[in-house]
Amino acid sequence: MKARMLIQNWRCIDRLEVELAPVTLLLGKNSTGKSSLAHAAYFLARLPGIRNPDTLLQWLYGTGLQDVARRDTKPRYPVVVEADGSRFEAQGPGRYTLPENSPWNDAYLLPSTRIALLRLINSLGKALKPSKPGEEGTIAAALIWLSELLQRTALTPPLPLFSDDMLRLYRGTPLTARVEASDAGTVFIQATALYTLIAITYEDP
Repeated sequence: MKARMLIQNWRCIDRLEVELAPVTLLLGKNSTGKSSLAHAAYFLARLPGIRNPDTLLQWLYGTGLQDVARRDTKPRYPVVVEADGSRFEAQGPGRYTLPENSPWNDAYLLPSTRIALLRLINSLGKALKPSKPGEEGTIAAALIWLSELLQRTALTPPLPLFSDDMLRLYRGTPLTARVEASDAGTVFIQATALYTLIAITYEDP
């Protein structure tokens, strides 16, 4: 089912009306609005469940509406993202009209670079174990290369949204945490996504 979408004053997009099919390919040169269109659709789809535009924009871009709104010398309003009767409109920071429902059943934002990078990191544990004396220099070089790769790679959306999307897509469940309290009062929080793809353990003393 196709959806007619309107975007206004969103990032580099002045005003755009576009029809999205169940499968839509976005092709174009760099800095022409492909990612802005994809993020706007994702924002509209996830907003009814989160209900806080500032929180969702922080997760997506690490900033607020004033930096997402298209700019001349100052942010331009209204910012509008609309599709099939679901409409987000902002007349300024904190002045929002929120959609009640998403125009789509669900939404996932899963950049292939992030998936590939996580798979690479997941394999480093085995690959970087020294098997012979003197291999520590090779391991250090590999870690330096990985650090440089991380600095060059765009990692949007941030890990919380990405992990939640991956789990909902592949397992049908959102990211959850397991909390345990030991006799000494220590709380352990463990979250595991996609089995061994991501494993995070946090200890709160």
